[in-house]
Amino acid sequence: MSTTQKPLHVLIVGAGLAGLTLAQALRKQGITYEVFERDASIDARSQGWAIALHRILPDFRASLPEDLGPVDGTSHLLPLDKPAQFSYYFDNKLVSLVTKDENFALVRANRKRLRRYLAQNIDINWDKNWTSIEEGPDSVTIHFSDGSSASGDILVGADGVHSKVRVHKLSGKDLLNTLPLSIIVGETSLPKEDYERIMSLGHSAYVATTSSGQSVFGALNSVDPDGAHANFYWMAMRPDPSLAKGELPWTQNATQSEQLAEALRRSNELDPKYTELLRLTPETGISTFPLVIRDIVIDDLPVSRLTLVGDAMHSMAPHRGEGGNTSMQDSLNLARTIGQIALAKDDKANMMELLKQHQEEVLARSRPIVLASRTAAVGAGGQVPDGHFETWQKELRGETKVY
Repeated sequence: MSTTQKPLHVLIVGAGLAGLTLAQALRKQGITYEVFERDASIDARSQGWAIALHRILPDFRASLPEDLGPVDGTSHLLPLDKPAQFSYYFDNKLVSLVTKDENFALVRANRKRLRRYLAQNIDINWDKNWTSIEEGPDSVTIHFSDGSSASGDILVGADGVHSKVRVHKLSGKDLLNTLPLSIIVGETSLPKEDYERIMSLGHSAYVATTSSGQSVFGALNSVDPDGAHANFYWMAMRPDPSLAKGELPWTQNATQSEQLAEALRRSNELDPKYTELLRLTPETGISTFPLVIRDIVIDDLPVSRLTLVGDAMHSMAPHRGEGGNTSMQDSLNLARTIGQIALAKDDKANMMELLKQHQEEVLARSRPIVLASRTAAVGAGGQVPDGHFETWQKELRGETKVY
């Protein structure tokens, strides 16, 4: 690259985990970028729940700037001195226990803490809703509703499941697929005498299912700094084919009281210890925002200065704990690709070929994960699975296993 050539500049739409991971990896390489987020601030909306970082951890730690500090500080278990742990129970028997140890690198992060961790030293442009994108021969420009605009060499859509950038790139098509799964969601804060009992089922999370299809997922989201209370969330699930037909979920119009009663009915075959978390949740802790899981499988993407990462490229069911890892792996890989492009910015043909390779790599890597996550959520025949699936890269089936 000549000393007079303008440096490569990247526009990132979306300040979620994928977008911020990309920004940090570019920052480490000294590549300029701008991040645009539609939310007004980092706390404008709920950030979701805990997320397990496992297979990407070595690359994640090596690819991000050292000034971020250790990602272990985002653990949902802090200040408790316990290892992250996931337990799976089938027909009221422990089938598998996945736990962090010297042979299995794992950080189960509180998502809010992780996003704040990734936002360090990043100037995020908040409250930016884009209205149009122009792709020219030498640059790409994005226009916002406030009248401002920004131009760069590459634009990356990291704007989540309902990605407007993806729809633009696909010429208006929306390929999202709704999974036929009805989910009731609850959240509650428990005092120590209660949360220690719930955590005995699995420090981080547990799933209890029956051969008849009843299923409950319970998980820790965070512990208060003084350790006096811990915050949990749970989901009671059952198949609902009507959702795949475009009908509204039952939870759309049900009261909180009705949803809690239905959650307990859906799990009445389970040992009461697996449903205690539900019974400890007040009616006010039941979500009034229906949770509908959508995924997407994209066969091909046009190649241009505009590309995608994360849920914008491959939204998936959360049942295998792979969504966040897959999204952030996209960003780490794309940052390396952009690093290659930066070495010969004036070679447009090379840029397009490298972006093409990025998209093909992401689609090939994510497709089997999306489909496997779909099967884990609803089974191959549209039913809740009988317990034969994976989470955190570990197989949960057969005889009792401890990882």
